[in-house]
Amino acid sequence: MSVLLNFLLPLVLSWALSSRPCPGPCRCYQNLVDCEHRWLLHVPAMVPHGTWLLDLSYNLLRGLPWDFSHSLSSLQELRLDHNLLQHVASLGELDSLRKLDLSYNHIQSMDVGALVGLSSLSVLSLEGNRLEVLREGLLSRQQRLEVLKLGHNNVSLIEAEALTPLRKLTLLSLRGNQLTHVKFKTLLKLQTTSTHLHMSSNPWFCDCELQRVFGKIRRVRHLHVDDYEDTATVLVITITVLLAVLGALVKAEYTHSGYLEPVDRVSG
Repeated sequence: MSVLLNFLLPLVLSWALSSRPCPGPCRCYQNLVDCEHRWLLHVPAMVPHGTWLLDLSYNLLRGLPWDFSHSLSSLQELRLDHNLLQHVASLGELDSLRKLDLSYNHIQSMDVGALVGLSSLSVLSLEGNRLEVLREGLLSRQQRLEVLKLGHNNVSLIEAEALTPLRKLTLLSLRGNQLTHVKFKTLLKLQTTSTHLHMSSNPWFCDCELQRVFGKIRRVRHLHVDDYEDTATVLVITITVLLAVLGALVKAEYTHSGYLEPVDRVSG
């Protein structure tokens, strides 16, 4: 009898693990759970333990349940892009998570502690949202982060210490935001081997200080502005426009003051 049990027990355990329930509207492939394009209003219950990729993209999710991470200790990649999220409070404890995609939602704000439980994160995409400020403390536990995509938000301010914890960042994308100024010290806080910056398509307010900032950035070995030519073109155009406006104002003032009056008399 004991011999029979020893033979059957591994088979029963193997069957039980392979027949883990899959959330109704989703499809499951071993450790992958695919819930993409399912018109979901809520995160499905009973996501199998051991899932390492959970795809919830292209749904109608407006929030995440408080116990969202309880059964997802093995999760390595989470896709939440193209939903209706407006605020991110906390993603819980997801120590194994490497990639998080929150792009193309309606996110306007994130709690400072929203990412505290994601200490292994290497790729974070927040593109195409409505964030206005990159706050200090939001990335406090992301020392392993390598890629941070913040393009096409409404970011107009990067707080002084917001980037300080990022020691392995290789790419920082800030394209298509509302940045008019950026402090050199803020970017210098990136103590990395090599970081590529994408900063074009912002409404830069071109003054001497901003010119000095970009000049300094280009002289720092570990900072590389990949789209500097596009950014520089905008800066040059801005200077040209400002000079043209200034010239027009000076000419108008010159005419208004009567300096052209003798010419009018002669012609009369």
